[in-house]
Amino acid sequence: MAAMRGAMESSVTTGKPGKRTSPLEYAVCACIAEDAELSHVYAGATAVSSEMTKAVCHKTTHSIRSAVKAISAAQKVSICFVLDTTGSMAGHIQGVKNQIGQIVTQIRSTGCKIAGLAFVGYKDWCDGADHFERLPFVSDVTALENFLSRIRPTGGGDFPEDVVGGLHNAVCLEWPQHGGTRVLFHIGDAPPHGRTGGGGQHYHNQGDDHPDGHPSDVPLNTLFQKIREKEIDYYFGKINGHCDDMLKIFARHYGRAIPQYDTSNPASIASSVSKSVMESVSTRSALAGDRRRDELPLDKSMPKWMMVPVASCTVMKLKLPASVKAIVDMESLEQTVTRSYLQVAPRPFDHGSCRLAFYGRQLFSAPRTNDSDSSVPSVVTDVPRGSPGFTASDEVVLKQFIKPPTDVKLDRSRYMVDLETQAVAAFLADCFNERLGRTSAASPIRLKFLMAKLARLKEDGGYRFMAMEKKFRGTEAMVKYTNNYSFVRASDSDEMNIRCALAVTFSHFTHEHTNGYCMVTDLQGIESSDVKGRDVMLLTDPAIHCPGVLRFGKTNMQQAGIDAFYKAHKCTKYCAALGLRMPSISLEK
Repeated sequence: MAAMRGAMESSVTTGKPGKRTSPLEYAVCACIAEDAELSHVYAGATAVSSEMTKAVCHKTTHSIRSAVKAISAAQKVSICFVLDTTGSMAGHIQGVKNQIGQIVTQIRSTGCKIAGLAFVGYKDWCDGADHFERLPFVSDVTALENFLSRIRPTGGGDFPEDVVGGLHNAVCLEWPQHGGTRVLFHIGDAPPHGRTGGGGQHYHNQGDDHPDGHPSDVPLNTLFQKIREKEIDYYFGKINGHCDDMLKIFARHYGRAIPQYDTSNPASIASSVSKSVMESVSTRSALAGDRRRDELPLDKSMPKWMMVPVASCTVMKLKLPASVKAIVDMESLEQTVTRSYLQVAPRPFDHGSCRLAFYGRQLFSAPRTNDSDSSVPSVVTDVPRGSPGFTASDEVVLKQFIKPPTDVKLDRSRYMVDLETQAVAAFLADCFNERLGRTSAASPIRLKFLMAKLARLKEDGGYRFMAMEKKFRGTEAMVKYTNNYSFVRASDSDEMNIRCALAVTFSHFTHEHTNGYCMVTDLQGIESSDVKGRDVMLLTDPAIHCPGVLRFGKTNMQQAGIDAFYKAHKCTKYCAALGLRMPSISLEK
């Protein structure tokens, strides 16, 4: 295996001409790098053989079946609404009543199914021992609407309410077993009891009939252990600042920050719940996701670069394919390698299902070429003492696989597969922009993929590989438009719906433009602009489905992914303008 890896990289590391490694060879080696059984069987291999390829294909087929099952389950959603129903909550109670139908419609429009809907309303201990209004999970939205029609905003005495009791009731419901995504959406305007810090919980400084917490309160570690065990995703609809300390305390027991949505205006409840569901579905749909990834230690603060070592490295980038034919013929993409310097934060700031993301800086000792988007270089002074002199730097994001490779010598192949996927998607995005721009539905918004490079850092007697991208500029949040199955983002914003329409049209276009060879999906990114000031959807980390071909990594769900897309797809005005047609496979489902 070591000899095979060495032969594969010889033309890149030495700069000598020779046979380039094919996408198929990279794909085979990437699969072996993540499979201990295959790595053991082919440990002595010196080249990719047909037997090896068949073994990897067999494993891939099994993985796709498992992925389809996991994603199908994730798109079956159970939602429990937990609501403070005391007198101060009249507007929000009415908001939930008015918008529950809209919430269900929006979720179903994403390609998801409703596995169950439940409701828990809570008041306070002064309103009686059983101060809860419960509806166990039902599949019919009408049943929930009828139940909600009987809820009245009454009760509540002192400042806090029995929040802990409301959450405990929700967690103890019989959640649907067939619902792979479980969302608890909590809306309230007051914290639990506990003013003096009794039991370590100091929620507020207001009047409290139970300043040390109520004796019947379930311990928070028990409550949140149940939430984690049942794999429930907890979201909070924020009305005011009264629950800020509560959320910090809850987060310590939950093991991660609790996502918050602004519901100060009751009219925003539907969009907030829909966004929370889409976030959960996206997370639960992750093919290689390890639920334990939430336990990974993260540091979201920017590093103090003066304290971060400077590492010498090589940076490799791929040239885009020359044509669709070059993609179909699996022509190897031209590589260019340059020497550089990098600083990598010691801890990741974020993670996805497969990879960790680190803040980084690329350092330059001479003015950069037009490959950089920075302006006049300046002297870099915030580097460790004894470092070489640098005239400029660029902020980057470096991504590293969470799962270690079974054979470190094959680690590079995993990154090469991802880089090829991004390069093919970028080429097809250019084709899409050009074609759509010549139609009557020409859009001012262009699609562009953030081009990744491969950094190889020398450390600890070996090499560390990381994918490197420019850091997103500005403060725009990452938006998930589609996944690599049938999910499509739903929104009540016309602007967002235009972007989602462009995303699904692009996927449809790539399938037809390549004559059915492949389809680019799993589109996420930010709103940005290019050097000409044009509005851009700047995308990253796509998936490409390619039926019957071992290529484009483990997010390639082949024909199953394409079929799922068309089953949910509704052609847009852009599809019509491009003359795109629905293939017959959509009619077979």
